[in-house]
Amino acid sequence: MDVPIPARWAYIEGLCYVAQYLTDGYIPEAQVKLIAPGSIRSELCAVGLWHEVIKGGIQVHDYLDYNPTKAKVLEERERGRRRKSEWNTGGNPEESGRNLREVRAKYG
Repeated sequence: MDVPIPARWAYIEGLCYVAQYLTDGYIPEAQVKLIAPGSIRSELCAVGLWHEVIKGGIQVHDYLDYNPTKAKVLEERERGRRRKSEWNTGGNPEESGRNLREVRAKYG
């Protein structure tokens, strides 16, 4: 696949955008214009890395085949938050709102 260097960087920037904002591979039109000005958009669509979307914007090819969905990421974050909260409070949910000084005073 022969993709010019600026298009490669635009593709990477697009991947960073969809990962940061949890868009399930969708890049809105306004963001596409910032990431891929001029012919870069058409170059990425021509080689199949991006797909035009009817509602406007771009869908990254096969994004959800290799990355978790927004729902899955949020579920994992919540599970991690609960696990850490339980660990920090010794499994006692009543302790979850206490600060370190209060816990040290109670438990040493």
